[in-house]
Amino acid sequence: MVDTDEPFTSNSEMQELKNRVRELEGVVEYLTRDNDFLRETLSKSNYNLAGPR
Repeated sequence: MVDTDEPFTSNSEMQELKNRVRELEGVVEYLTRDNDFLRETLSKSNYNLAGPR
């Protein structure tokens, strides 16, 4: 039974939402990799500035 108070989402809207989620997941993955790279680079530069201990 369908609750009449809930908005209806068509199949095309659902597909668009799925595509948008997939696109955003890709952006998050890219930013995560970029963040990991920057953390690693910063860590190495801090090591080089302080010198080996």
